[in-house]
Amino acid sequence: MNGHASTSEPAKDLHQLKEKIYRSYLVPEESSIQSFIDEVKPTETEDMQIRATSADLIEQVRSHPDFNRGFEAFMAEYRLDTLEGVRLMTLTEALARIPDEETKEALIRSKLSGVDWSNHIGHSLSPLVNSSTRALLFTTSMLDTKSKTAAPWLSELIEKIGEPAIRIALDIGLNVFSQHFVLGENLKEADARAGKEKLDYSYSYDMLGEAALSMEDADRFFEIYKDVIRHVGQADKGAISIKLSALHPRYDVLQQDRIMDELLPRLCELLEMARQRNVSVTIDSEEIDRLELSLLLVERIIKDGVCRGWQDFGLAVQTYSCRAIAVLEYLKALAELNGGRMGIRLVKGAYWDAEIKHAQSLGLSEYPVYTRKPYTDIAYLAGAKFLLNNTDVFYPQFATHNVHAVASILHWVQQDPNPVSFEFQRLHGMGQLLYDCILQKFPDINCCIYAPIGHQKELLPYLIRRLLENASNASFVNQLASSTPVKQLVVHPTELANDESKPIPLPVHLYRPDRINSSGINLRSVCQRDKLLAELRSEWQREWHASPYIKSTPFEGLRSVLDDSIKQRAIHPPHGGGQSIGTVVDTPADMLADAIEDAGKAFPAWRSESVAERCRIIDRLADLLEANRAELIALTCLEAGKTLPDCISEIREAVDFCRYYAAQARRLGEVGLLPGPTGEKNELYFQSRGVFLCISPWNFPIAIYLGQIAAALVTGNTVIAKPAEQTSLVAYRILQLMYEAGIPTSVVQFVPGDGEKLGPDLLAHPDIAGVVFTGSCHTAQVINRQLAARSGALIPLIAETGGQNVLIADSSALPEQLVKDVLHSAFNSAGQRCSSLRVLYLQDSSADTVIELLAGGIRELSVGDPSKLATDVGPVIDADAEASLLAHISHLDEIGTLVARADRHHTARLTDGYFVEPCAYEIDSISKLKDEHFGPILHIIRYRPEEIPRVISEINQTGFALTLGVHSRNEHFCQLIEQEVNAGNVYVNRNMIGAVVGTQPFGGFGLSGTGPKAGGPNYLQRFMVEISRSINIAAVGGDYKLLSR
Repeated sequence: MNGHASTSEPAKDLHQLKEKIYRSYLVPEESSIQSFIDEVKPTETEDMQIRATSADLIEQVRSHPDFNRGFEAFMAEYRLDTLEGVRLMTLTEALARIPDEETKEALIRSKLSGVDWSNHIGHSLSPLVNSSTRALLFTTSMLDTKSKTAAPWLSELIEKIGEPAIRIALDIGLNVFSQHFVLGENLKEADARAGKEKLDYSYSYDMLGEAALSMEDADRFFEIYKDVIRHVGQADKGAISIKLSALHPRYDVLQQDRIMDELLPRLCELLEMARQRNVSVTIDSEEIDRLELSLLLVERIIKDGVCRGWQDFGLAVQTYSCRAIAVLEYLKALAELNGGRMGIRLVKGAYWDAEIKHAQSLGLSEYPVYTRKPYTDIAYLAGAKFLLNNTDVFYPQFATHNVHAVASILHWVQQDPNPVSFEFQRLHGMGQLLYDCILQKFPDINCCIYAPIGHQKELLPYLIRRLLENASNASFVNQLASSTPVKQLVVHPTELANDESKPIPLPVHLYRPDRINSSGINLRSVCQRDKLLAELRSEWQREWHASPYIKSTPFEGLRSVLDDSIKQRAIHPPHGGGQSIGTVVDTPADMLADAIEDAGKAFPAWRSESVAERCRIIDRLADLLEANRAELIALTCLEAGKTLPDCISEIREAVDFCRYYAAQARRLGEVGLLPGPTGEKNELYFQSRGVFLCISPWNFPIAIYLGQIAAALVTGNTVIAKPAEQTSLVAYRILQLMYEAGIPTSVVQFVPGDGEKLGPDLLAHPDIAGVVFTGSCHTAQVINRQLAARSGALIPLIAETGGQNVLIADSSALPEQLVKDVLHSAFNSAGQRCSSLRVLYLQDSSADTVIELLAGGIRELSVGDPSKLATDVGPVIDADAEASLLAHISHLDEIGTLVARADRHHTARLTDGYFVEPCAYEIDSISKLKDEHFGPILHIIRYRPEEIPRVISEINQTGFALTLGVHSRNEHFCQLIEQEVNAGNVYVNRNMIGAVVGTQPFGGFGLSGTGPKAGGPNYLQRFMVEISRSINIAAVGGDYKLLSR
């Protein structure tokens, strides 16, 4: 083992090393880990030595008088994989944030009631665990007594004595809880506690708090970091950790220009302060989407000479990332360029569950992190070995609570003939007994405590990560505290690499066996982003043309029969610029009957086509959408004004619609058997209806347009496709892909044009067998009346309209998460979604705090050209929409109070297009809103808890019932709102837009639509008729199954 590599060896090309990191973003984890297995796998002798060291440390820890006697025992009993553990964690943290006693008491009832705490009595030897459990049992009994007893005196007694006592006990518990994981609420308190440490630990201070939401947040964190550096610098030696996302509200690679202009100078100032005061600085690790931006910042700092020759600058590296070693190789080259040792805090990673969900949501081909713990353990050892092999440029800092990892590192260090400078690190509140034993056995080893400082109300995000590390069944901390045999704990991870545990399905296989997941793009990945941008370059200057497609003939082939007065209309992007992106010829009214006739003639053959073949064609269409993704993104961005992320998501939704409906249709194609008496065969099956009129909106010109059509086609119907006049170009391009997929040209007739002009003739035609519509409530009602006026057969209308969508938050809601979800729900897609948040209800006791955060977040939104990656909010669809929204804002200026407007950051001249800056106003009642305002305008209403019945009544009186959001940690409150407020889709403690096909079927009732829900299991049936068939099998020989018994 070479612990001192030559410094004369030239540094590798940084560009090539960065490219390796970028290319390693999504690689199969098995291939990624394979090379590391051979590298870290010990010989038989080495394995015996490492096992012996591990076993010795485990025995020392387990034999310690304090082992499993205090807080660790409590956490082992109430892990986060139990209902009780989750409720206690949520309750304990939430009480520190809730400002009013009424909500606190309601939350206590919600979390402690309905749980059988008696199951935990006697499980542990710890007096703390057993006394706490008895207290919880008694508390629950008191709460249940109050809720059920008929004796007024007992209820009154508990009211006066019981609940204050419960709150006091929980407040004490909260203090114990937070002190276990947090060194102090401030620097003075942290110093006092650190000074009581008996062993020779050093400390690295971390200021609690997550990413800044506003520039005001970032300013506050910046001043806090400067204060910490000054304070720590007064000692002989100290260290701090800096979270870059705390220094800027838009710490996102898509905002790279702002980050380099605004965050970089701040970071340089902090580093210069720290260097002058001899304070070590570590850049903390964050989510993987931020890794590439963090490395760009570090490279810029090194190249600018800010840290030239400085030995006390470094960063954390997460080894659950499949590209951890590539990152270390790159950092080695940077350290060589810097001319000083770089500190590397090697960690396994604290965002694993979020990374898994994120990859699944994006529809990635692989996971960017290892999905199996042995792989992460192997990668950690490989990273440790890499650091120890390069101690001339690295100061290794091994942050781990895993005894086996500690033993392996000690073994490698002891094998090196030269002194090796390194340190171990542990989290405050975790691994204390282990490292106490290590320091007693190896007193010359450096050990640092990663020590959070901050208030209890800032504890939750950090706490969850720590408790998840404790609670995982695969966690070494959890296994050490349990009765897991020592022999099992000391097994080398390379021996576990090939175990047969069920793997997490790849994101693309999330919905197997029914269908494959749509493929997505992560714009935060350099490789994926650059590939897409390269593909888009050739698309931006294209022109597209659309015209009717009737009688299996493109419009150009029909021009000879048309009047020369038919004109083409030029299409311009809603964000301006003067560019014409193409032309559209609208359908002459006298050709509509031809279109319906042609579709009617095609119906018998298409209905007779096998379900399997129809589904194969629709699946093929989904593949073509993905193959033509770049063109569709460019066209949708230019014609509909949608941002690039929105375009990507929409194409994915369209793909999901196709594949989901094909999978559902295969099931509906089977004849269902029904019960009945002997001698009968009773069956139920579905049959196609005929010609469906599909009327789609401009706000989802691919997904809803194609979702409607795909549903009609897989169920054997033919289609008259009437797209929104604002987005006919992309609709026509999708039509061409339908034909390319194998849909006969006569099966889908394309009739672009003005809905008010074409609608009456289409709806009145007797051969139309069904209508599916998405758009405004007013238009849906017009369609409904026109259909009712028809003579002849009654036909179905499947309508999805809008809503006065509300989100209700009580004071137990986590403000930061609430604000993030509000910003996304209200302003994504410029508020032009049926599901967009329109009205936010805030409990009065927490409203000021939330509004302050929300205002800061709104001001950070970037408005402008939707083709620019830095744009958050693009234009509204046209001049009429802009004028209507601006008129409503003028009205709000009269009746409400402006909270904030996004007027700071623009990526285009807003005078060139149809732009409405996102804004929020306080109003006093939802009754002031007579219509849905389809744009980036949020209305905020305050309420008191006793006003909830009135709030619910006012919401329901609007008549809309589409989407509803609830933010609260009180399950009883969430249930009340869900049960009482009319809404088709309910979202609890999350954003309320972006319903996923097959996972969150979408649609409302009342003024918001007819149902059934699009993307749900009951949707296709509405496109078909049910046929019940009963056969007297006794008349043709009897029931052979009965006779054969």
